[in-house]
Amino acid sequence: MGVQPSLTIWPSSLSGSAFFIGGVDSGGEGVTSVDKVGPSGSCRMPVSIPVPRTEHTAARLGRFLVVCGGMELGGGGNGHGSRKLSDRCDLLDPEGGRWFRLPPIPSPLAGASAVVVQDKMYLLGGRSPAGASDKVFIFDRVLQYIILVAQH
Repeated sequence: MGVQPSLTIWPSSLSGSAFFIGGVDSGGEGVTSVDKVGPSGSCRMPVSIPVPRTEHTAARLGRFLVVCGGMELGGGGNGHGSRKLSDRCDLLDPEGGRWFRLPPIPSPLAGASAVVVQDKMYLLGGRSPAGASDKVFIFDRVLQYIILVAQH
């Protein structure tokens, strides 16, 4: 079974489900599956994450799930594939079973945290190409943009 590093808990109004997205398997290879686990059991969704990655962050935004950043995983076999910091953001419509590409993060991030406040997703911390990130980015679901709002 693959290691699934990104987990988002959905509120009880959406069946109290959790989603496991992407990650790596025991051999270090990228996993593209999306698994849904809820009170009535678990299932593999019929849609895969567009790019295999790990160390990404995910948050529920309305009825959607937004997945940002992480380490994109290339092929190579035996866990020796390429890994690169990602600026990619994708939105999953779990009801429609479709992914949509969103604007990229202004700076690639892996291991960031995310929180949603008033229909905006804040990305905090993580690793950037320069090392530990001290930046905060906001994704606005309505306007569909990501901006840098704070840096120390």
